[in-house]
Amino acid sequence: MPTSRERPSLCPCAWPCPGCPNHGALMAHSTAVRWARGEQLWAAGDDSDWVLAVCTGAVGLRSSERMVAVVVRGEIAGEGTAVDAPRAASCVGLAAGKGRKLDRATLDRLLADDPAAVAPLLKVSAARTAALTRSLGLFGSAPVPRRLAAVLTDLAGRLGLPDARGTYVPLRLGRADLAALAGCRDETVVRHMRRWQKEGLVTTLKTGFVLHGSVGGAKLAEFAAGEA
Repeated sequence: MPTSRERPSLCPCAWPCPGCPNHGALMAHSTAVRWARGEQLWAAGDDSDWVLAVCTGAVGLRSSERMVAVVVRGEIAGEGTAVDAPRAASCVGLAAGKGRKLDRATLDRLLADDPAAVAPLLKVSAARTAALTRSLGLFGSAPVPRRLAAVLTDLAGRLGLPDARGTYVPLRLGRADLAALAGCRDETVVRHMRRWQKEGLVTTLKTGFVLHGSVGGAKLAEFAAGEA
């Protein structure tokens, strides 16, 4: 009897993640890839010659040296490969990790033989567009504290680990990256993070950060909503 790794409907990755039900069939045709923190997987403008599924760790997408998205366990980056578009952003490791690499030749073959297998890439593209639309809406209407809190609570929801302190997020982002994601200046991030630490809402660590008070950072979001 074939094992789960041999079934073409399942991703062959040894680290099952929330993305398996969505893109497992697609990644059954992939190969293993790994990266270190700070390692560049591709640059903006490069040919889109492969798709990445993140199994462990995290990668960041940068445009003009500014962070535009964080891709974590169970998510896909490089979906533009499906339409042979140049890379719109560079991809760099934010936390050392492992994943699955699907090259364009294999993707083209799947598109011809089994179009349904490629559907997850369309969903990823649609979800990323929706996330960008929500971010633009926040940038235009929400004050900085609310935007920054939204970035932190979003990360907590996607890769946070509940513990006695609240929610631990094992991802270290610099103030420039947080500022880019929140649409504000670096100094503004520093000011609000210091204030929130004094209020006992956030603790920054060498390995990431902790949102205190409740799972997912609801207390921080409530506090930020009341700030000017």
